[in-house]
Amino acid sequence: MVQAMRSLRDEPRPSGCLKLDDLLYRVRVGQYRIIYAIFEDELIVFVCKAARRTEATYRDLQQLLDRARPT
Repeated sequence: MVQAMRSLRDEPRPSGCLKLDDLLYRVRVGQYRIIYAIFEDELIVFVCKAARRTEATYRDLQQLLDRARPT
């Protein structure tokens, strides 16, 4: 999973990624999901959450995005 997160530096929208919101994306790594935000203007890819896929994985996406926003 660490390798997948590191690869987002070079390719923030890899094959198979899914756009969840204006800034939020998700990639699958086996049974796990990496949810991250892309801030183009600041050249930042911010990993918000890395978790095993359950019903709770996609809860509170807006809170994740709010915490990820650069100030």
